Amino acid sequence: MLSRRLLCNRIRSATCLSRKTPCANVENAAKFTNSDTSIVKNPYALAPVSTGVRSLSYAVVNHAKQYQEAMEGRHGQQLKLALAEGEARTGEVFDPFEAYQVDDDDDDDDDEEGMLEAGDGDDMEEDEDATPTLDFNYNKDGSIRRTKSQLVSLKAGAAAGGKFAIVNLHGTQEKVTIDDVIILNKLKPVSKWSVGSTHTLNAENGSLLLVGSPEQTLVGMPFVNGAEVEVMVEEITRDKKVIVFKKKRRKNYRRKNGHKREVTFLRVLDIRFPNEVEDEAQVELEESQSAAA
Repeated sequence: MLSRRLLCNRIRSATCLSRKTPCANVENAAKFTNSDTSIVKNPYALAPVSTGVRSLSYAVVNHAKQYQEAMEGRHGQQLKLALAEGEARTGEVFDPFEAYQVDDDDDDDDDEEGMLEAGDGDDMEEDEDATPTLDFNYNKDGSIRRTKSQLVSLKAGAAAGGKFAIVNLHGTQEKVTIDDVIILNKLKPVSKWSVGSTHTLNAENGSLLLVGSPEQTLVGMPFVNGAEVEVMVEEITRDKKVIVFKKKRRKNYRRKNGHKREVTFLRVLDIRFPNEVEDEAQVELEESQSAAA
């Protein structure tokens, strides 16, 4: 009678041989898998490796008709109500004391004329021309600046619409739209990702996985060839401090270790579809408009 250790060794050696035999030679493995279609494919056979450039293709999902039907249905009526609620806030607020206010515009005009006569008018005009008029599109917290009516509509449930994309940046996937801010771990080298520099994310650098709009969606297999997402490095700073509490029982050991990770802020400037897809969408839109007319 065999001992237990010897029996286990024999079983282990037989299992290893059965696993290694089909894969000992790649050619034999290929013959084993391709000799008869009825034979189950060998799971240990090596997959063929293509030496060419990785294929950059994508699938187009056209849902313009479904989107139009949804907008004409009950959901679209609810969105129209949300937009109407925002448009109602565009008018001036009713002031019951407006009729009783005193008009002091004449006095202000006299004071301004006296100041102009006392000073040199040409110098003041030059100073006004020298100061540039800045148009800020974002608030101090980085959010996009919107009117009160737009904020009310969005709060009521109106859809923001527009294009969106899914990008892969240094191992993290983010769904972004235009004017969004992406917060990532500090991108290096800093000479490349410096503040104010613009970068294009596309299929060549393996960053663009999906692009979509209300009418159609382009699913990358694995990337969307021809589409682009333009981003700008807005800020390089440190994140909020993270406190790590450590304790050892019965040792009277308590520590609070804190650290701030370095982060990079990226602002999404534009999302561009492939040219051929934009041309097809334009043709379909013109055909639908002509058919409706």
